[in-house]
Amino acid sequence: MPGIQKILIVEDNIALSKLYSEFLSKSGFIVDVSENGNKALEKVSNNTPDLLFIDVMMPGMGGFELVRKLRREEQYGCTHSKMVLLTNLGKEQIPKDINEDIDGYALKAAIQLDDLLKIIQSFDTHSADSSVATNQ
Repeated sequence: MPGIQKILIVEDNIALSKLYSEFLSKSGFIVDVSENGNKALEKVSNNTPDLLFIDVMMPGMGGFELVRKLRREEQYGCTHSKMVLLTNLGKEQIPKDINEDIDGYALKAAIQLDDLLKIIQSFDTHSADSSVATNQ
């Protein structure tokens, strides 16, 4: 991947998604938002993001199901996109198959806006794994 440019934020908390979106847009990224997994699937079908920040607990399709679909169904074009979960669940509460499919994990209650940039930069500087983008 030549670097992260396009980001999709999948978050049902509108104030939080707006905060993340505005911050990342001002930081030079092309940012789109979606309030749930179903709407995210519609968006990625038309424009594949380089990175997705995905909330876990959302109405309709939640984050776990979204990750499974995006990783396993080539029709969405996201099999190689980076995916970072933003959640307040403990890492031990994330199913094993999801841990294998995500590229990072961050606790929403502890994340600062600058942490979003650190996560993105970790993907741009080397092949990151979930330990690089983890905020514990």
